[in-house]
Amino acid sequence: QCPQGCGEMVLRGKMAEHLPDDCVMTAKDCQFVRLGCQSPKLNEAGMKQHMKDGAVEHVQLLLTHTMARQEETASLRQDLTTSNDTIAGLRADLTTSNAASNTTIAGLKRDLDTSNTTIAGLQKDLNTSNSTIVGLRRDLTASNTTIAGLRQDLTASNTAIAGLQRDLTASNAINTTHGRDIGYLNASTAHLGYQFGLLHQGTCERFSTDRKKVDVRSGSYGRFNIAGMISQGFPLVIE
Repeated sequence: QCPQGCGEMVLRGKMAEHLPDDCVMTAKDCQFVRLGCQSPKLNEAGMKQHMKDGAVEHVQLLLTHTMARQEETASLRQDLTTSNDTIAGLRADLTTSNAASNTTIAGLKRDLDTSNTTIAGLQKDLNTSNSTIVGLRRDLTASNTTIAGLRQDLTASNTAIAGLQRDLTASNAINTTHGRDIGYLNASTAHLGYQFGLLHQGTCERFSTDRKKVDVRSGSYGRFNIAGMISQGFPLVIE
């Protein structure tokens, strides 16, 4: 049996559903409470009496709520109109913006195509430059090899030059010695010429073994040549 005394016989397992929804003794809010009704919670019998007694008040609450909703609806309609105008303006701006954007996009596409063409040309130039660099590297390697060979040749030449310089120094020393010898020979020749000059001037020459006369004009003593005699060590006496 319902504990609130409604007279209903309810299974214990269904009691939780019966009390809030089906029991006539359960106190509930007035259905006009959302419109401002101040009535406390009442059971079914009390709620029927309240609805009868408060019918006029409920109508006034409903009318006030309806008027408020109408004013709210009018305000919303005004806001909607304003919003529609704003949307129309935005659509117009969007159309203009889309046109400008399309023009800009078309220009950007052209610029992109030009950039791609430029990049392709630069890539081609880069490939050419890379090929040139590879060739220059090969040439540089060959040049380095040639330079290394030239350095070896230069080293050999320097060695040969050093040897020639040593030979030249030795030759110069020999030439210096020969020069001195030639000087001595020239001095000796000059002295001998001086001796013969004296003979040519008519000076008599005598030997220590015999004092025979010498033919100065012919430059001979008998059948002997004077120069040969002197070279053989015959003493020469000049008067």
